[in-house]
Amino acid sequence: MKILDSDLLIGFLRGHPKAVEVFQTLGDDAFTTTLNAAELFEGAAGASRPDEALSKVDQLLSRLRLLPFGPRAARAFGVIRREHKRRGAMVAVMDTLIGSIAAAEGASIVTRNVKDFGSFPGVRVETWAD
Repeated sequence: MKILDSDLLIGFLRGHPKAVEVFQTLGDDAFTTTLNAAELFEGAAGASRPDEALSKVDQLLSRLRLLPFGPRAARAFGVIRREHKRRGAMVAVMDTLIGSIAAAEGASIVTRNVKDFGSFPGVRVETWAD
């Protein structure tokens, strides 16, 4: 299972060739999280044409399976966040929430943010960068 991070999905919406290529090769293995969806909707709501941008996000998300933040992810979040604090690592809460879903699901994350997601135990990171 591969979770597509917001940076890849934004790249796809903007027509970035590598993001489009990665997205199209995944087929039924394409997942994202409800948290990534929230990030996309936040960006779309702030666009110069919010109605159009929100519609594009709706269309994109209809092609993916959305994973929620549930009890297993909550447990993973507690463990990962505590470990980051112990090490003095500064990882954004939203990235930790998304990484916790990946850890709970045994999934990899397809992202350009290798630095942060690479610090999550049990989470495989695949980069889509050129």
